[in-house]
Amino acid sequence: MADERDDRNIYDECADVFSDVPDDLADWEDIENKKSESEAESSEDSEILPSRIRRTLRLPTDSDESDEEDSAQWSEFDLPRTNNEFEGSPGPNIFPKDTQSVEDITGLYIGNDLFEYICNETNKYHSQNCDKRKQDKKNAKFVDVTALELRKWFGLAILMGIVKKARIDDYWSTNPLIDTPIFRKTMSRNRFRQILSFLHFSDNNNKPNNADRLFKVQFIIDYFSKKFKENFNLSQNISIDEGMIPWRGRLNFKVYNPSKITKYGILIRMMCDSITGYISSFKIYSGVGQPLAKTVMELLTPSYGKWHHLYMDNYYNSVELAENLLEKKIRVCGTIRQNRGFPEKIKARKCQCI
Repeated sequence: MADERDDRNIYDECADVFSDVPDDLADWEDIENKKSESEAESSEDSEILPSRIRRTLRLPTDSDESDEEDSAQWSEFDLPRTNNEFEGSPGPNIFPKDTQSVEDITGLYIGNDLFEYICNETNKYHSQNCDKRKQDKKNAKFVDVTALELRKWFGLAILMGIVKKARIDDYWSTNPLIDTPIFRKTMSRNRFRQILSFLHFSDNNNKPNNADRLFKVQFIIDYFSKKFKENFNLSQNISIDEGMIPWRGRLNFKVYNPSKITKYGILIRMMCDSITGYISSFKIYSGVGQPLAKTVMELLTPSYGKWHHLYMDNYYNSVELAENLLEKKIRVCGTIRQNRGFPEKIKARKCQCI
């Protein structure tokens, strides 16, 4: 079994740590099929196909089923509009001690408190499960992980994404053809594997019965979400769009979107600064849908009351959403679909200026 584990691809091995799915793929497929039947009825979030049932199920959107009710009062004449002065203070809130230091800059977002938290959860997870695992040479002498050691571990994990090899053991190989000395100088192979086996971001004993799929990484998500908001104020022009983190491993909220260049992965919706591209807030799609307009409002909550100008495409935009955002002192610009609250007179005009 040990030899078989060593031969596994690094990406599959990391997937076992970061994804809480059954080891038996057939069992996992059965579970996914059962979940998808109930989720398809309630999800209103996106035109994304769950990867393993993409041929049979298409998650609906609000615009797919029916037109929005047109309760607005429309006029054939444009009303005068006043551009309100922007009330924000764009730019960084906190500056590093040394603007040329990578450590000082990354320290604004990845503090030692984060590593201390992960250390505590990792050591706790080991103490809870050490008796359940076979005591072999790789975990028999496990000692508690420290914050400094965890920094090194994550550094090596990031480097593995840059220098790709077939197996984890290859990074510690002394073969001159594939030798990468920095790995064995930083940490031993067995210690790296020990930490990989017990790396944890939450206490399983505190998991509620109705916990969502992001429970195991929710603290990490909240941590970075807070840092993104604290460290930088957005300019007046902002935008909302989605991005895909490429991922083809086993994950029960991995999505498939045939219209994107990156078709498989983890979907993230983001609010960004239009000038710098800075991500201020984000939401990870976990397979449990909610109305798209609610997602947009949640992303924009920190920007209420400042007269931002929001740019978005017709996937998000609607008359009702624009009206709700205007009440929050956010103006909207973007394309829009006809069934998102347009009056019938405008829908009937084809190839005409409106």
